[in-house]
Amino acid sequence: DMKFRMKNLILLYKTYRETLSQPIIHLKRPTMRSWDGWMHVSPSSKVVAMAFIFNPTLKEMADINVVLPLYYTGLERFAMVTIDGDDETEHKFELTRDYKITIKLLMPARSFHYIVIRKVDATVLTQ
Repeated sequence: DMKFRMKNLILLYKTYRETLSQPIIHLKRPTMRSWDGWMHVSPSSKVVAMAFIFNPTLKEMADINVVLPLYYTGLERFAMVTIDGDDETEHKFELTRDYKITIKLLMPARSFHYIVIRKVDATVLTQ
């Protein structure tokens, strides 16, 4: 089980290395009583941001709203978002006037999610 998890984490790093080696934005002050998270930002990459959200507590957190500040990504109007590598359920989010999006998550105890943010392809904009 641990070997499988390590292989997956190494694959995750290799896949998103260009973005993960970029500066970090802390999303929330850590309290150990609620979720915590950070986001790597790389405006010149295909993946302009990658956020990691985790629940360090022993209780499930249902329907938490995670606000991602995308100002430093260079995105202007829309973002394509994938959660936990599920490319089949990529969603288009419209940025607010202050360049943010809000994502609703279910966080089991001691769990984490990763969120990949990409630029919107021109073909998606016309649909």
